[in-house]
Amino acid sequence: MGRADRYVLTGFGLTLFFTLALIAVLFVVADAFQNLDEFVLHLRRSGAWGGLGLLGRYYAAKFLVSVGSFGEIAAVAPAVVFAASMARSNEFVAVLAAGRSLPRAVLPVFAGCAAVGAAAFCLRTAAGPTLVRSENASARVIFDRAKTMGGALSVQGRSGATSCALSVEEYDPASRRARGFRACLVEPTAPFVDIRAASAEWDSSRGAWVFSPAAKKWSYPVSAGGPAVEELAEFPTCLGPDLLEAEEMGPGVLSTGALFRERSRPELAAALHERLALLLSPVALALAAVPFVLTTDRSRVFTGVAVAALVIALYEVVARSFVAAVASGHLPALVGAWLPPVAFGAAGALGLKRIGT
Repeated sequence: MGRADRYVLTGFGLTLFFTLALIAVLFVVADAFQNLDEFVLHLRRSGAWGGLGLLGRYYAAKFLVSVGSFGEIAAVAPAVVFAASMARSNEFVAVLAAGRSLPRAVLPVFAGCAAVGAAAFCLRTAAGPTLVRSENASARVIFDRAKTMGGALSVQGRSGATSCALSVEEYDPASRRARGFRACLVEPTAPFVDIRAASAEWDSSRGAWVFSPAAKKWSYPVSAGGPAVEELAEFPTCLGPDLLEAEEMGPGVLSTGALFRERSRPELAAALHERLALLLSPVALALAAVPFVLTTDRSRVFTGVAVAALVIALYEVVARSFVAAVASGHLPALVGAWLPPVAFGAAGALGLKRIGT
């Protein structure tokens, strides 16, 4: 790496740092004003130091979760700003005079965008579930909510011809215990099964909900007659607490491995491929947006920045719409999650090639 490349990479890194710092300040201020009444009540309950410490953990987790969700914007916005600053200060003129093309001059910027995308992917993969749980745990204390998830959480699944619907009145992620457990099994050629228990605990080694005391299982035959009742000690199922947490806190609470195991569910397949696409989308979006500010004409820089901003906004609309279509089952996950970055990246690469020639 030459001196020029180190200069460009350092400039991009500083622009990225200050951009994220500015976004963090605006993010915290806007959210704090929206929840000011709740924060004041929390500080009165917990005291100044304890309350401020919890607020700090809450906003740190919430901001990092947001950055992980919008990794491509966090990378490309500083890239456009830095490239525009180089154009405004006539640095591209010096680049051309030195015999370098403009695409080669900003190559470290694209490398930096790739690094940010990889960092965002690692953040969502390694720390994402922990951050989401931390944010929700802090929110329950700050906003004086119950320590358990409430609201009759429910998930549905299918195994062959058998359909299963599982619901709980409350679920505690810390102990992995549920209260008000109910599961219903429907199969065309078998009796309707209704399982109810006052409490249940998830046993990951057996892949089953364990009941103490035993659950009641009602089997309703197709023919006339009363249901058969028996006691049930455990209920093996693929509908575990991960899906209950995803129902309450969104797919971000699931690890990449858990998303892969549950990829048969459209909404989780969409979340999985959207997370994997973070490895490509920042570079693809940078290829599509940055070329508009690669100019030696200072009078065209503002127009280039405006067009680049429109490209970023268009990409976000298209990408989010495609992911929503995948989550609703209207598009395959490979198409919905990967087509926008591939299409925008290919178009940007063609435009960058024309600039280079």
